[in-house]
Amino acid sequence: MTSKYPHGYERAEILSNSKEKDNKVPPDLEAYVAMESTSTSKMFDIYIEMSGREYWYGHGRKRFPFLAPIAIRVVSAPTSSAAAERVWSIYSFIWSKRRNRLSATTVEKLTFNFCNSSLLDDRNGHKDLKALKIP
Repeated sequence: MTSKYPHGYERAEILSNSKEKDNKVPPDLEAYVAMESTSTSKMFDIYIEMSGREYWYGHGRKRFPFLAPIAIRVVSAPTSSAAAERVWSIYSFIWSKRRNRLSATTVEKLTFNFCNSSLLDDRNGHKDLKALKIP
C-alpha cells in the first residue's frame, strides 16, 4: 500500500525543492498554530486531553492534510528507554541532595546545557569549551 504522501526525509526534500511548500504547508502550519485562539474552549479542552497520536489520526488529518503526515511520523516515533535513563541520570547529577533548592526551570536549563555541550565538543573538537577559560 503506497501513500500519496512520502514520509521522512523524502517529504522534507520534496517540500524544500518544490512550490508545494509555498502553497500548502505554511497555511496548514499557520492554522494549527492559530488553533488555540480560534477553537472553542470546549473543543480545545478536548484536544488537550488527547494524546498527540489520537489527535492527528482522529482530527488533524481532516483539518491539516499536508501537516498531518509529518506530525503523525513525529509523534509515532518510539521513545528510547536508554535516552530516558540518560536524562534521569543527568537530572540526578544536577539536582542532588546538596543542590535541592534549584527551581525546576533552572534544572531544566542546566540539563539542556549539559546534554548539548557534548554536541559542541564533538563538532568543534573542544574548541568552544577551551575558549571559555573555565577555571
